[in-house]
Amino acid sequence: MMLKSFPGITGILVLTAILLLLQTFLGRLALVLVRTSGDFWGSNWGAGFFTLIAFGLTLSLGLSFSKNRNPEKLTTLLAFQPARARFAFLFWGIVLAAFGGGFVLGEISDVVSHIWPISLSYQEVFKRLVPAQPQLGTVFLLGIVAPLTEETLFRGFFFHGTSRRYGPGPAVFLTSAVFALAHMNPWQASAAFLAGFYLSWLVQRSGSLFPSILAHGLYNLFPVLLAWSGQIIGGYNDLPGQTSNEPLPWMFLGLISLFFGLFLTSKSFHGVSDKST
Repeated sequence: MMLKSFPGITGILVLTAILLLLQTFLGRLALVLVRTSGDFWGSNWGAGFFTLIAFGLTLSLGLSFSKNRNPEKLTTLLAFQPARARFAFLFWGIVLAAFGGGFVLGEISDVVSHIWPISLSYQEVFKRLVPAQPQLGTVFLLGIVAPLTEETLFRGFFFHGTSRRYGPGPAVFLTSAVFALAHMNPWQASAAFLAGFYLSWLVQRSGSLFPSILAHGLYNLFPVLLAWSGQIIGGYNDLPGQTSNEPLPWMFLGLISLFFGLFLTSKSFHGVSDKST
């Protein structure tokens, strides 16, 4: 009898709910620790630490349920293996797609914020995430921890299980939808859902999680690094809560960059075996 691959739809929803509960609990714990042990726990360093714990516990729980259903080695199950692609095309494709995608998806988020204005509480959260002055803690959280943990769970464990169970197409949609849901706010969820398609495509075609981790990290860091360099672009990396749209020259640059990024990414897979994870 062939065992079904884990997780399926129910599995990813339950694990995502557990992740959100853990993040809520650890967020409240951080507030207590700030009052008793110092500001470290309220910084991006502390947020990165708690993010690793929340995702680590969720992934460990999921793996404990899947060990009797998925006979693959852990590196295969999570797609931690070399990419099947031509490196130069893949690398520059990711760089351009991450840069351009930030402008395109940022404009979509701007449209959402016009319909549903960003609440004051979320404005404060975004301001803490991206301080005005450069901080290594921000790079640690947004450029390393968030891409590593989110891609390992959503494009690694979740995508592998659902693609084996339902096929790559449904798996891309399911994991992208749950990835959007996990952000718990409409301004990030809309961009996260669409970004999930590109990130899943990277994993599905390359057979590796490393390209999606790189793309996710660059997507997070480009607007931050531009802001720290003094380049504030309305609707892209300006203050949260602003409802301005991106200037047309930057939007056009983003579209061109995204187009060539997708082209180079696709070209990197030409002549390479297309084998789903």
